[in-house]
Amino acid sequence: MQILSMVSWLLRRRLRHSWLLLAVTSFGILASVTIMATGALYSRALGEAGLRHSVASFSPEVHDVQIIAQNRPLGLTDYRSLESLVDESSKARLSEMLRGTERFGRTQANLTLLTTPNSALLGAPSGRPFFLTGFEEHSTLTQGRWPASREPQAEEDADIEVVLGSESSRKLNYLVGDRIFLVPRRGMSDRIAFKVVGVADPIDAGEEYWMGAPSHFDLIPVGESVVVPIYMNEDDFFQGIGARYSTLVGDFGFFLFLDSGYLTAGNAGQVKQQAQGLETDLNKVYPRTLVLSRLGLTVDEFDKALTLAKIPLYLYLSLVVVVVLYFLALITGTLGRSQAEEAGQLRSRGASVLQVSGVLALAEAGVAIFAMVVGPFLAWVIVKTLLLDTIDSGGEFSSPIPLGLGGDMFWMGALGGVMALGVLLVTAAGRARMGALETLLSRTRPPSVPFLHRYYLDILAVAA
Repeated sequence: MQILSMVSWLLRRRLRHSWLLLAVTSFGILASVTIMATGALYSRALGEAGLRHSVASFSPEVHDVQIIAQNRPLGLTDYRSLESLVDESSKARLSEMLRGTERFGRTQANLTLLTTPNSALLGAPSGRPFFLTGFEEHSTLTQGRWPASREPQAEEDADIEVVLGSESSRKLNYLVGDRIFLVPRRGMSDRIAFKVVGVADPIDAGEEYWMGAPSHFDLIPVGESVVVPIYMNEDDFFQGIGARYSTLVGDFGFFLFLDSGYLTAGNAGQVKQQAQGLETDLNKVYPRTLVLSRLGLTVDEFDKALTLAKIPLYLYLSLVVVVVLYFLALITGTLGRSQAEEAGQLRSRGASVLQVSGVLALAEAGVAIFAMVVGPFLAWVIVKTLLLDTIDSGGEFSSPIPLGLGGDMFWMGALGGVMALGVLLVTAAGRARMGALETLLSRTRPPSVPFLHRYYLDILAVAA
């Protein structure tokens, strides 16, 4: 009851005599909260723009994922197990940004390719049969037609229809209608017969689908020899080669096309971990499986650049907040002398220093709570209307940077409010130590000038 009585008496006096002090301190607290919340929101917007710039600096396929399982048997059973694992893990890890998947299979690049079954092996190029889903939709025929799958009742040695790249066809003079033969293993008399039914070129060699390397249409130099990519149907790849030669090994791969627009400054680290987790999932079952993507490196580079960008931003904000806090200390020290009499009367009635300090700062505490609620919204308006145009959002046709209210704004605003309230509590505690006698003595004989003002260090601090 005694404390409530003191609070009621003090509030009545402050409403009559200290309205200017309350208005000034309220402005300082709100400014401190708003500045800190503005810094948090501007930093977030800067991070979003920086991430967009980092992603846009590279072609889309660089941040897609390529999975390559090396030296796997060409049998369909092993492949289906691998495909199931990749499908399950990729959807679990990257489902929210996964736009599509393509898969491929290819033999090793050491199978000799002959123009006749009995041609000399020495000096002959190597052939590399492969299948790639979506190949026909992203390629155009310059001659012939696309291969048709063999009939189920066809003989084992029946020709497998294939398509060659235009450069491979021109350099080796393999024409539509020609038969070529692949030697599955040196020393064997068996030959895999192919019939060239078409010649193709990529529709757009720079398309994301090719993952930056449309190497299926030209000869691939390997040492002193060359490798000829040979496109065939997926069914023929497994039935015509894998089922007949179970000891042959090759590589299976998957292209995971990701939506880079899903990345934000908030989830970039999590997406990076999910991509790394995909590689861990696959290597637990299929060792030496490669998961290739620049996504993780781009996120690391972005985090480093964002950290370096935040240093001058928060340094500037800290200087501004320090000036505001100094302003509060200076104003309360000047205008708050009227509270010395109130503090002295409260002390004479038996109140402790802690009680008087709390009562003197009671109004400021209410203002601080109000400022912590209102400040983040005011910061959002300031960034939206004034500061957002200073950030390049990543191009003329990019979507606007999202500026939603976040917990970081309220936490930073609360920090600014607590610091401002702390300054006011310190000044209030200084006044609360004065009793009635000290108050009367200060009126008759003012205290000496503080050290800070004696040598004009306060002006130097404000200028800095």
